[in-house]
Amino acid sequence: MVLLLATAFANPLFNGAWTLDPKASESMGAILGAQGLSWIERTLAESGTPTHTIEWSEDRATVYVQSGWYRRIDEHPLDGVARSVAYPRIGAVDVSAEMRGDVLYTRGDLTLRDGRPGILESFRELADAETLVMTMRFTSPDGEVLEAKRVFRRE
Repeated sequence: MVLLLATAFANPLFNGAWTLDPKASESMGAILGAQGLSWIERTLAESGTPTHTIEWSEDRATVYVQSGWYRRIDEHPLDGVARSVAYPRIGAVDVSAEMRGDVLYTRGDLTLRDGRPGILESFRELADAETLVMTMRFTSPDGEVLEAKRVFRRE
């Protein structure tokens, strides 16, 4: 019974290091711009080739994000409950995470630099054993929805 519950919450196939494939991925520029990031910040973000190392436990996914100019650890309890997380570049974000079938879904409710609210969602799913697709969706305060697909390859 315990093994079945652990399997329901954790997808060990996500485990491991995944590196962005820039040629197969879409630009995040429009999403970053809508969040109020400067041209310099957007250019830096687009120039890197981040690696996401994912570790699973029974009730959480931990994502270690590393690029040439930044590092971050995202702890995602998979219970769908929003928790406030402080990010150095964008401030406090209420983040929730859960498994939706075979998709790791995270949602961040954030305050943009101009004081308006925004929603940033990510959907991570395996296209095959060696390819992880992360769809980023940003919903602006006026209802505009921007999406970008990021393709990661297993190291």
